[in-house]
Amino acid sequence: MKFFALRSWALLAVLGFYLTACSSNDDPAPTTSEAPATTITRSRVSLNLVQYTIKDFGRGIGTFTMNKLENAAAEGSFAANANARVQYILDGLVFVNDGQVLTVQAGAIIKARSGTGDNASALVVARGGRISAAGTATDPIVMTAEADNLVPNTGTVTDYSQLNHGNLIGQRGLWGGLVLLGRASLNRATAETNIEGIPSTNVRGLYGGTNDADNSGTVRYMSIRHTGTDIGAGNELQGLTLGGVGSATTVEYVESIYSNDDGIEIFGGTVNTKWILVAFNDDDAFDYDQGWRGWNQFWVAYSGDDVSNRGCECDGDDSNASTPSVSTNGTPFTRPYIFNATLIGRKSGSESQAMEFRANSGGLWYNVHVEDFNSGPRLQYEAAAALSSWRRFRTGNIAVRGAVFNNIGTGVNTNALLIMGGSPPTDSLNVWRATYGTGAGTTEIVALGAVSTGLNYPISTTTAGTARLTPAGTLDLVPDASISGAPAAITTGWPAPPAGFTVTTAAYLGAFDPAVAMNASWISGWTKLDRANFF
Repeated sequence: MKFFALRSWALLAVLGFYLTACSSNDDPAPTTSEAPATTITRSRVSLNLVQYTIKDFGRGIGTFTMNKLENAAAEGSFAANANARVQYILDGLVFVNDGQVLTVQAGAIIKARSGTGDNASALVVARGGRISAAGTATDPIVMTAEADNLVPNTGTVTDYSQLNHGNLIGQRGLWGGLVLLGRASLNRATAETNIEGIPSTNVRGLYGGTNDADNSGTVRYMSIRHTGTDIGAGNELQGLTLGGVGSATTVEYVESIYSNDDGIEIFGGTVNTKWILVAFNDDDAFDYDQGWRGWNQFWVAYSGDDVSNRGCECDGDDSNASTPSVSTNGTPFTRPYIFNATLIGRKSGSESQAMEFRANSGGLWYNVHVEDFNSGPRLQYEAAAALSSWRRFRTGNIAVRGAVFNNIGTGVNTNALLIMGGSPPTDSLNVWRATYGTGAGTTEIVALGAVSTGLNYPISTTTAGTARLTPAGTLDLVPDASISGAPAAITTGWPAPPAGFTVTTAAYLGAFDPAVAMNASWISGWTKLDRANFF
């Protein structure tokens, strides 16, 4: 049985939920003062679940708090259960406009209505807006589809472990995703541009600027599920999209699972990330471009065996590699640092690369564990310097140091590096090997030709391809303490990180400490990958 009630805006104002209309100076949309007020409709789904449905007509969500539990004292006695869970439904694109702050309590549940094109739903933090979403390891924040039946129909549910996490297994593209937009610099011809996945007619979708220390807020201990809906012409949102986000923003302990496009895409800026898990995405797990220069540690990509492409697409810009935009040779160059990454592909398809560097992109990767791709690092070579990431490698802006590549391609060395495009120099592979000693024993990169003990992630060979997608409680991403023939971890040799970021000492390859079991690792407890019984 469902009980519904709609509170008037006057009553919501008394209860503290009124959204104050922003002036045109506070909101980037030119018609803000003329737009209808954002509506928040309160209803009771069951005795232990209260719902708020949010519809944004242009004024944004305002300065607003999303709670974990119903506050009966402040909001009135809506039913007998004063400890009811609360869920928030995004009906369409909901923005946190310039000057607004959205606070999301630990344990809060945010859902989004399904739809494509103009009916797509997503949460977008516009430039000048801010999100404060600080979940915890025992009480993370969940962003998911409306169809995800997280809260059981009976009983008081206050603990995260009591929620239904086994719903919608394998389903992608049910809603948009989380988008953060900032005023940090890009390498495009113009200082600002429209973010992918938001209609270009919506000026609140602009990102970029000149403030590399911009602050879009905090996203910590958040699970983002079933994202990547198509807004038209094959233009999908990612699980998490970061556009021109500055270095004062905090992004850590984030899971992006079941995205219909990339797990996470970073468009320029200087945002740093740490403890990031991407699982079962359709396209690339990680994707960066447009001059991003962030620092990062503990990345995990775990592909399904039905679809997925690269572990990381590393672009100078986000245009087609063979027809780049003017920004390809622009500055700042794309050059992030990534420490302790575990990338596990499905070894299928023409885009099955651990990392692909193209369109003048760079990136410095340290202590990497890679499995099950058709190639390891793949570098683009073109005669035109503006296209060539090979030039970035030769000038020290691409590095892969302290890495083990297992079950890559068809042999030990042949696929440790694959040059793409144009007419690469005949000695290019030898140059790469001379730099990193690929496959030469105790060197910085080792490519293993066969599945090794402790490094075995079975890929389904059936037409259905669902071995990995089926929760079986047996997944273990932690490698053996000693990988035979693996190089030593690199623990020094980089410049001081930017203010606010610390490179955690981790003398091992990949994102997991071999001395810590999977069920005690940093992805344990708060992720859907765990709670849905994959391990």
